Amino acid sequence: MTNRENVLRVIDESDNLAEAAITIYKGPKAIAVYAIQLGLETVKSKRRRVRRRELRAEVRPQFKAGRTTGSVVLTAAAKDRLVRNTRDLFGDDGWMIGDLNLGNMTKEQLVAQAEQEKSSAKGSLRNAQFYAALAEPLAPGQRARDYWKPADARRIKSGVWRDTEAARPSLQ
Repeated sequence: MTNRENVLRVIDESDNLAEAAITIYKGPKAIAVYAIQLGLETVKSKRRRVRRRELRAEVRPQFKAGRTTGSVVLTAAAKDRLVRNTRDLFGDDGWMIGDLNLGNMTKEQLVAQAEQEKSSAKGSLRNAQFYAALAEPLAPGQRARDYWKPADARRIKSGVWRDTEAARPSLQ
C-alpha cells in the first residue's frame, strides 16, 4: 500500500481532518512526512499562483497588429514590462525556476527534486527528466552551475521538451 493510499484510508476512517492529522502524526514516520510534504506543496503553489497573478496585473499586456494579417504582437512597452518583471521573478542568471535555483543544487539535490516531481500529483515529468539530465554527469556534491553553462542547460531543456512534445507521459 502506498503512502497516498494510507493517507486516503486514514482520511476516510476519520470524522474530521484534525482527527486524521493526529492519526497520521502518531503513525509511521514515512506517512507523516508524505502528508506534511503535500501540505507544504499546496502552500507553496498558492504563493506561486498569487505571484503569477500579480505578474499578469503588472505587465498589463498591450498588443499591436503583427506583420501577418490578423496577427498581433506585444507592444515595445509591454515587452519591456514583461522582461523587467520576469527578471524580478526568475532572477538574472537564468537558473531560477520558481523558488528553485538549479545552479546552486548539487547532484543529490537534483536527483531528489526529480524524484519529487515524478511522485507529486502536480509535478511535471518533463521537469523530472530535465533535472535528472542535469544531475547525470555531475560528481557527488558538485553544483550544477560549476559543471553546466546556462546555454548548455537551455539546450538540454529544449531537447527534453522537443523529445516529449508528442509523446504520452509515462512513469518509468
